[in-house]
Amino acid sequence: MQALSFTNCGLPKREVYDFSTYQKLSPSSQQEALDLFDGDTFVYDIITGCDLKTFIILSPRLSERHSKYLQERIAEQGFTVSLLLPKIKSHIVVCRNPTSKQFIELGCRSFPLDEPNSLVSHLACKRPSKISYTLQKDEHLDHINDWVAFQLREYLADLVILFDNNSNACYDFGALSSSLLSLGDSVFLKHVPFKYGPAGTTTDGQLLKAYKDLLLQASMFEYVKSCIMLAGLQEALLLNTDIDELIFCRGDTTPFTLLPGDKLGLLFSGYWCYPPVSFSEEGIATYEDHVFINPVNRISGDRKWLLRVNEATFPCWQSAHLISRLPDNGNPESVIGEPDATAFFLHHYAVTNRWRGTRSVSDKQEGVLVSAREFDVINKMISTYVPSLT
Repeated sequence: MQALSFTNCGLPKREVYDFSTYQKLSPSSQQEALDLFDGDTFVYDIITGCDLKTFIILSPRLSERHSKYLQERIAEQGFTVSLLLPKIKSHIVVCRNPTSKQFIELGCRSFPLDEPNSLVSHLACKRPSKISYTLQKDEHLDHINDWVAFQLREYLADLVILFDNNSNACYDFGALSSSLLSLGDSVFLKHVPFKYGPAGTTTDGQLLKAYKDLLLQASMFEYVKSCIMLAGLQEALLLNTDIDELIFCRGDTTPFTLLPGDKLGLLFSGYWCYPPVSFSEEGIATYEDHVFINPVNRISGDRKWLLRVNEATFPCWQSAHLISRLPDNGNPESVIGEPDATAFFLHHYAVTNRWRGTRSVSDKQEGVLVSAREFDVINKMISTYVPSLT
């Protein structure tokens, strides 16, 4: 990615917002959160389209001052802004390059505009209509390969886009790339070297509560959407799940086929599932090891989504669990479907390394859970994909 920092431009760094939430943390937790905060990234990337006449500058959330600086640099070099989207956690500037200039200068750096972005080129060549996407860090290679294979085999995805957030615990980007080589052009892997941001719980167990700097996560959804539009695709379905999440559907349906033609998106709710408490945490829990589930309570709030990416939905914004500001044409119910009763996702509790460490299963009580083998609805749906659970 063609990153640019505020330091490169001689500008003040991004300030920590909602700083009051840090005051309740111990000094060590405050410093940990601040270390995770991305204060210096000005631009994530400059994404050039196939026609070399349009490019998109994608940034984390910008202040009014930083946005004005960026617009001034664009205008003084003869480029025009055709769309400005200041979103909650990201900032998008769609630019036109009428004279086919080969570079743009920002701060003390020059960025080439004479070749399309690599993901744009891949999308333009393959022209997928069904795309699965995830952002991951340090997940086990076996889990990644199983998850990718599931998207291709069971969802019939045309393309899986996997962004790697600087994995370095057990393998590097080269090893991850090598592990996926056999899948060919059905997988697009991209290195994302930025800070993920503080969220959830610090290592000493203190909650960050309302403060969540998930600028990277939200912006990478925008990255994929931008590339889809710049590749000249009129429309594509984009499915968002994590490595530890699998969506299950009844019969021969897939998440992609569940979206009605008059809907712009679909939400999926889900269930936590667990391996036995006796599971050895020194081993690697597979998806099939997660044979216990709480059938009463679905996961509250944390939904996954499918979005119809086109010109109408490009201005909307999304997080890991919601889509917002979709055009409704006066009828909100026609915009996005509620969680479908014929499909749900299973959140595999021990299949993750996460940005915040591994999850322990030792505090889970098998007695309050029901075996997936005994949960009829779950059993019927997952038997299609995971015979070992039935």
